[in-house]
Amino acid sequence: MKPEQKKAINRTILKCREILESDIENRLVTCGILLDEPWIEKDKLSLSDEEEQIYKDLRDAISKEMKGGLSEKEALISYIREVTYTYLNRIAALRVMEVRGLMEEVLIQREEYSNRSYGHRNFFEVAREFCKSQSDEGLSYFISLIFNEISSDIGLLFNTEDEYSIIGPSNQALLEIIHQLTTEIDEESWQQDEIIGWIYQYFNEEEKDDVFDRLYNKKEKIKSIDIPAATQLFTPDWIVDWIINNSLGKLHEEIINGEREHKKLEEIKLLDPACGSGHFLIKAYDLFYRYYVEEGYSKEKIPFLILSNNLHGIDIDARAIQLTALILYIKVRVSLKEAGINEVKENELTVNLVCADAVLLNGERLAKMKKQFENNPTVLQMIEIIYDEFTDTRIKGSLIQPEKQLLPLIEEYKQEKHRKFKKKVQKEDLGLFEGLDEFVRDQEESILSKGEQELFQYLEQIYTQAVKAKDINNLLFASEVKKSVYLLNIFMNKYDLVVGNPPYLGKRNMNETLKKYLQKHYKKNFVDLYSSFIERSMHFLSDDGLLGMVTQQSFMFTSNFESLREEILSHFSIRSVCHLGTNAFDEISGAKVNTVMFVFAKTIHDKKFKGKYIRLINFDTPKSKQVALMNDAKDHTYYINQEDFKNISGMPFVYWASNEILSLFKTKIPLEKYAIPRQGMATGDNSRFLKYFWEFKDLDRNKWKPYSKVIDNSEYYTFYPTVVYWENNGEEIRKHKSSAVRGETFFGREGIMYSLIGNRFKSRYLPSGFIFDKGNSCIFPEKISNVYLLAFTNSKLFTYIIKLLNPTHNFQVGDLKRIPIVEPSDDSLKNIEKIINKIRDNKMEQLSRNELSVTYDPESVLKFKRESFIEFLKNQIITDLFYELEEKYYSEQIDHLIYDIYGISEKDIYNIENEIEKSYFTKSNQYVIEDIEEYEEEIIAELSDNVFNIYSLLRSYSIDPFKLLNFIKNRNIISAHNYIEKFFEFLSSILRKQFDSDSNSSEKEFIILDNEFVEGILLDEVELLSKEENIENDIEELEAILGSNILGWILKEFFKRHVGKFKNRPIYWHICSPNKNFNSIINYYAITPDTLYKLKSNHLIPFMNSLSEDIVFYREKMTSSNDKKLAKQFEKRVIDLEKQINDLETFDKQIDEIIASGYEPDIDQGVLYNIKPLNPILAKKIEK
Repeated sequence: MKPEQKKAINRTILKCREILESDIENRLVTCGILLDEPWIEKDKLSLSDEEEQIYKDLRDAISKEMKGGLSEKEALISYIREVTYTYLNRIAALRVMEVRGLMEEVLIQREEYSNRSYGHRNFFEVAREFCKSQSDEGLSYFISLIFNEISSDIGLLFNTEDEYSIIGPSNQALLEIIHQLTTEIDEESWQQDEIIGWIYQYFNEEEKDDVFDRLYNKKEKIKSIDIPAATQLFTPDWIVDWIINNSLGKLHEEIINGEREHKKLEEIKLLDPACGSGHFLIKAYDLFYRYYVEEGYSKEKIPFLILSNNLHGIDIDARAIQLTALILYIKVRVSLKEAGINEVKENELTVNLVCADAVLLNGERLAKMKKQFENNPTVLQMIEIIYDEFTDTRIKGSLIQPEKQLLPLIEEYKQEKHRKFKKKVQKEDLGLFEGLDEFVRDQEESILSKGEQELFQYLEQIYTQAVKAKDINNLLFASEVKKSVYLLNIFMNKYDLVVGNPPYLGKRNMNETLKKYLQKHYKKNFVDLYSSFIERSMHFLSDDGLLGMVTQQSFMFTSNFESLREEILSHFSIRSVCHLGTNAFDEISGAKVNTVMFVFAKTIHDKKFKGKYIRLINFDTPKSKQVALMNDAKDHTYYINQEDFKNISGMPFVYWASNEILSLFKTKIPLEKYAIPRQGMATGDNSRFLKYFWEFKDLDRNKWKPYSKVIDNSEYYTFYPTVVYWENNGEEIRKHKSSAVRGETFFGREGIMYSLIGNRFKSRYLPSGFIFDKGNSCIFPEKISNVYLLAFTNSKLFTYIIKLLNPTHNFQVGDLKRIPIVEPSDDSLKNIEKIINKIRDNKMEQLSRNELSVTYDPESVLKFKRESFIEFLKNQIITDLFYELEEKYYSEQIDHLIYDIYGISEKDIYNIENEIEKSYFTKSNQYVIEDIEEYEEEIIAELSDNVFNIYSLLRSYSIDPFKLLNFIKNRNIISAHNYIEKFFEFLSSILRKQFDSDSNSSEKEFIILDNEFVEGILLDEVELLSKEENIENDIEELEAILGSNILGWILKEFFKRHVGKFKNRPIYWHICSPNKNFNSIINYYAITPDTLYKLKSNHLIPFMNSLSEDIVFYREKMTSSNDKKLAKQFEKRVIDLEKQINDLETFDKQIDEIIASGYEPDIDQGVLYNIKPLNPILAKKIEK
């Protein structure tokens, strides 16, 4: 379907929903049922007998919703939504059928029928007087007749006796919906099967957004009413095709080829336990149909055989079941039409679709049922089991397991019958009766208990009576119990094929009911809802059956799912896997959801068999993945025996690793024997217990300890700006209810720190004396060089291996422990140490220019002095580039040393670098300088006449010049953005030098930001870095880059950038009047209780007085001037000055209010404590 068509569907469905929900809510109000107020009692309403019955029926229906665990308001919202969706589905169904020629046109209006549809025109002709009396010319009544007519075929959707048909939309709302669906969505869209799935998805869009907002922003748990919206996702055609073809297609192929036990087509059962809008069932229908035709079945019977015998679906969302029933009905009608049959006979169609949202009602009817079977303890037990298991099915869906209790009970019942029968036979001396045991066994297999038969008959009797009597309470009870027993039948069967896209929901987002149920019944697999569904689907399968699904990939790798992998490897044969990774679904963007589709056979694995694995994770769009799959993806296909997975601790499905890589896990010693990985501490309240070192003028090291929480993304070496409150050995942290003090015996030890989350594993040297954080856990060498471990953990090979074990963005301690270690030779270790020392020296040099580092030196910028200030800035930009290139070069040297130490083949190196990152450097100097002299002349010219020379870099490091120049070009090195960043750093260094100078005390406390600051302090510093004759041109060029004059840029941008760089804990505070007529930078380290008073007295008040004098002066000029034009200018000047005065007076009052509030800065409390009271006068508020 085209993007514009999907947009039209989205827009139209949401509009229709808005119209219907508003209309249904208004209709409920007329019945005294209100959303935000108490319901009006019947006696207070003027109702006819018919309206009284509707009132009663509505209350019963909404009460039934409440018995599913919803509040009164939630139940009413749910009921409105269900009514809305039911009617929207019905109208959409009519539109689909009329467009496909399955019925006469009943919706689309045409001029030749007097702007009515063909069907409505005909109805109008036969009921002219009635139609004339109706505001919509009888259209609503005509549509209801159509609903009733179709309900004999597809009652699930068109049953006008159900609880969602008690009231319907008004005539006006119905007309609007019909207009929207027939004019806003084109006929081509209605011709496509997938339109039903998109209607379902887009209808749920608002709920999905709301649920995710509550989940991730408000940290709420999933409610039962939220589950469909939160977990349903329409599965793309190509994914469904692959799963159906590799499950149903393979099963049929194996039967035809005699590779599995023969089974008639009508005996093959397929189940989707979370069918949503039925996409898998629809695709399976097409394939079953083809097989039936190939085997010579009558085309008149095939559709009915498929629906009654082959396809089964369960979902907790009634709307999804409605849609699935609809599209299957349409598939049947299309198939029959092709066979020359234009209608479905009444009660001929059977659909094995069940909504698992049944609400079993207790009370009088249940008591009657128990009374009925009071002498049959087995049936009473069955009733108790059913009522127990089917509690909260809205939440549990097909995860309930009634058969676990019922099957043994039925078996016990049969055994008891068998014993009684055998005893009777023996008593009657029939022991010589030949074949008695065989006869008894046959009887045992065929008998259903009389009590069980009576139970079904009784339920059928209630349902029939309810329909005849139109007793909604009885009808609801009977239909729900009947639904539940039918759902029970689904559970009591085994299936040859189980397919689908189960819902994804992590346990931390589950509500308590669901979490407790899964923890009890799916103890090993309740980490995520989808893994519980995998386990449930395994139990649904018959022996040798096939399980085909698309799920998240985590079950293949992470430690939480190890027991599930063990179950798969022990009891299933992995037939096919297609690893999709991220961006497999158009509707899900980013890297949050990594998916895989697979087909497993429930059979003992043949140890000679190799499963097929397709790796599409590096294709970055759904379309590219689809195309690769259609073209066989031979270059991305692997064949591996699943037994090999057992050779690695945790049994991850590392199908893409070569035998040589896998052998490392068998032959080498794991890291845990050489070093100790440890997870770090969680304080429970970082905002309280963590600070940055710059928040203190004189850090009390008895209270605050260095903490390994980094704020950059560097490798090898970094700065650690964070400190943790650890007075009395962390007494307060230990008392905090959410804290977890882990790895305490390793506090203070030298080690290797790494980030828990990232695209690539990155480690840094951790000096001694640190406490380490959960998010920056550590590895402590025991029997291995710290330097070697630092080099190895930053190598591509290390990242490749750890992503074999867990290809997510989380690096767990358990994964690190399993990494195989190869000890280096003495020579290799010396080479690595030399490179690491070079990297360290480079890092230390860079940190001297990083304001966030404890080694920062504001004078370090002087080494970049050039003939002009712009060249000075450019010099720093290019220096940063060359440092980056040098580190990349050194890193790749380490990579090759590690490859050599581990004996990695060229083929594996190629695969590793394709997977992780390709090299920019060559191992030999095979390029000559002439190769690049004509290439990208501008870039070469920019880079060749600076601190580093591009030619010397190429010679020294054997860099591929084309890769180097692309590297430079892609980063847009010489850009306005980079110039501005370097000017910002320069300005910061000036402020640091100014506040650290030997000036008087007030100048240490604050600086006034005005033209005097720019023309004095700032330009004085610029002159030190440039030749005098270039200053004027430098300023012009700089202001062109900044996009404003220097002062304007400072007032607008500096503080925002400073706050961002200092992680919302700034040391220079830009305070200003509301309209920035007065601006100052306060030095956090020098602030006192008198600072604001000094600022006000020494600067603000004099400035205001000066402006007042100016006002007096210009007023006099205005009144004394005879030149009207000039007087007008003086008047404008007076107005501007008065505005400034008003602005400054407001600022003055704000300062007075802060002083009056008792503002007492205390630098030992950190930045946030001291700066928040100044929020009213800050250029940017600091809240957290």
